[in-house]
Amino acid sequence: MIYTKCGDGGYSSVISCHNIPKDNSIFALLGDIDELGAALGICKTKQCESIANKLNGLQHELICLSSWIAGGKVFDAKSHTADFEVVIDTLENAVGLPDRIVVSGSTEESAYINFCRTVARRCERSAVTFCSEYSFDNSLIVYLNRLADYLFVLGVYSEQI
Repeated sequence: MIYTKCGDGGYSSVISCHNIPKDNSIFALLGDIDELGAALGICKTKQCESIANKLNGLQHELICLSSWIAGGKVFDAKSHTADFEVVIDTLENAVGLPDRIVVSGSTEESAYINFCRTVARRCERSAVTFCSEYSFDNSLIVYLNRLADYLFVLGVYSEQI
């Protein structure tokens, strides 16, 4: 059964804590990450196979990230951030960065990626609040910051392939 009615009173639970108000920062962050995963799903339907595969990998990574935030298995945010940096440097060296402010929509593919980047930035802002309130590992914020950077460079790259 999909509905339990447990959340009808405005409270919900995560792995590590129960009866949390639904407007708590943990749910704002988890909701933003869920939205990013959905946006990546839409985005990948408009991409070439190699980029779609990268986005699919990100979706799976975000599920693991959400589990960590909710109190599940630790997510190695520092390692994933380092992986982003390697790919960012590789793509940046391959295509360069624009010397002007990027206006989204040069291509449909890059516009979708840019939209995902803006959702990732919202996730990052939500993570700042969450990490402050819960004294959570700051590597979460760094990971989300680098994810947005990665999506920016991936969008630039998608315009040039």
